[in-house]
Amino acid sequence: MKKSNYILICAAIIMGFSQSCRHEPIEPFKSTDDMMGNIEDDFTFSTGVFPIIENNCVGCHGGANPSAGIPLTTYSEIFPFAASGGLYGVINHEPGYTPMPLGANKLNDSDVNTVKQWIDDGFPNN
Repeated sequence: MKKSNYILICAAIIMGFSQSCRHEPIEPFKSTDDMMGNIEDDFTFSTGVFPIIENNCVGCHGGANPSAGIPLTTYSEIFPFAASGGLYGVINHEPGYTPMPLGANKLNDSDVNTVKQWIDDGFPNN
């Protein structure tokens, strides 16, 4: 009888240890680019998205004769281009879109992610 109790106690201890060693999976390491690509939850169109467009797009897509007939100087001009998928397609250099800015490097990941977040949030005009 003592031997069977001893075996049961040992089995219970071993099972207890094996259960206590469980843990949640560790998230993979995020690079600095991944972390910098995250944007603040409280960004706005006027302070987050428009400066990116103004600094990278308005030089060609502004004025009386915007390039390709696509003006990007106000929210009301930017919204339809963004809603069609064109804005994200061109700045992210997606297949089937002309990479923008034309003849320049792709925007940095942080800027692309900011525009993508604005799109994903439903194009708020704030």
